[in-house]
Amino acid sequence: MPRLLENHRTASAAAVRRFWTALVAEFGEPAHGSLKAIEMGRAAMALLRADEATRAWIDAQHQRDTGKGKRPTAAAVARLQKRVALEEASATALLDRLRALAGPRPRLSPIEEMQKLAEEGYFDDK
Repeated sequence: MPRLLENHRTASAAAVRRFWTALVAEFGEPAHGSLKAIEMGRAAMALLRADEATRAWIDAQHQRDTGKGKRPTAAAVARLQKRVALEEASATALLDRLRALAGPRPRLSPIEEMQKLAEEGYFDDK
């Protein structure tokens, strides 16, 4: 995984690692420094931004509905909702570009997966 953040011990970094792991499961492990690795890093960061925007919008909506005292205005909640839509559109565009870059990936049936694991010695006693 390319170095994307200054500090990789934060909650945001943990989320980026989860997104990176999901992208690797979907598209395979990229070569270090390759265009695919760069695009996967950008997609992981875009997914993080979309996730953070969604959390901020949900928190603001909840605070507006149930909070006491100073609450976000309807316009502030609407701006956050628009931000969510924009961040998700950006993430979707990056994922589409990554899919085009990666090309079709053959999917194995569950039986083929088990056969592949058996060939690799996964089930051998050690």
